Amino acid sequence: EIIEGEERFKTILAKVSGVEAVIGKTRYTTLENAIFAANNTKGTPDQQVQIDIVTDINKDAKVEVDNTKNILLNLNGYSITNHVNDYVFESSGKVEITDITEDGEESTGKIIATTSKLWKNNEGAELKITKGSIIQNKGGSNSNYPVDCITNYGKLTIAGGKIQGNASNVYLIRNYNTATIDMTGGSILSTAYNHGIVNEGTGKVKIANGTIDIGLDYKDNLMKK
Repeated sequence: EIIEGEERFKTILAKVSGVEAVIGKTRYTTLENAIFAANNTKGTPDQQVQIDIVTDINKDAKVEVDNTKNILLNLNGYSITNHVNDYVFESSGKVEITDITEDGEESTGKIIATTSKLWKNNEGAELKITKGSIIQNKGGSNSNYPVDCITNYGKLTIAGGKIQGNASNVYLIRNYNTATIDMTGGSILSTAYNHGIVNEGTGKVKIANGTIDIGLDYKDNLMKK
């Protein structure tokens, strides 16, 4: 749950050079440092720790979340973009993505993949998307070599937000082994030739609510096994 009442000087921090994220009122020069502190020096091992992004972030290396973490990642209206041939995030822990700004403005926070895949959810990991946009701008070279937006080996819950592919030959969600997907809201969208959900293993995919729109020309690509 987003902590109300404390403004935490986010608007000011967004203008301060060298600060990417905060936990409460503690500033961190990099998102990686904030993730390291979560469930370590900040919060208990069992507590969900809220990390607020306070500026647009460009990464030249993958951001990793280990299996000791339980993080509420608040995009706070900002974007996280990678510029290397790797995932933007790889997680073995618990991560919930949301996008709540202190002034209540419309959700504009994004995680963007420009050069490779976006999110790897390892076996035993849990990823929940509540709000914000997951944007895949890098496609595969052809239909035989697609690029995943989300590679899921764990548990994926889509309760809100948007997963969108803007390049061709993208598997927006690729489910492996016994990984599970539970969609209760949000949307999976494509502006190009893509697959919505690809279930490569024996995992269960449950869709109770939400929108999957791959386009009328690609309606057979909503789900593939």
